[in-house]
Amino acid sequence: MKKSLVFLACLSFAACNQHNDIDECIETRIANFGPEICETGAWVKQYSFQGETTFAIHAGNCIADYHDLILDEECDTLGLIGGFGGSTEINGVDYYANATLKQTIWQN
Repeated sequence: MKKSLVFLACLSFAACNQHNDIDECIETRIANFGPEICETGAWVKQYSFQGETTFAIHAGNCIADYHDLILDEECDTLGLIGGFGGSTEINGVDYYANATLKQTIWQN
């Protein structure tokens, strides 16, 4: 009986985390989105880029000339894509042209 309760507790805890394969720092960023994220059109996507897992955070379409934030698995900023400056490169390479989409983590 005790083992069954432990199993059920573990199962329910895992179900609460909607992205079990996503690093906690990305989950925390999503949970803490505030007014910098538009009410619609925002998303977080996971990519493979230069052999590494990366994440792109798009704030949505309510802000003209806003950039996409590109993070690595440790939530370190790799760079900013788009925006007023129109940059497309991370590590000297066009990010979206060379990154492979793995999954959409979150969108509104």
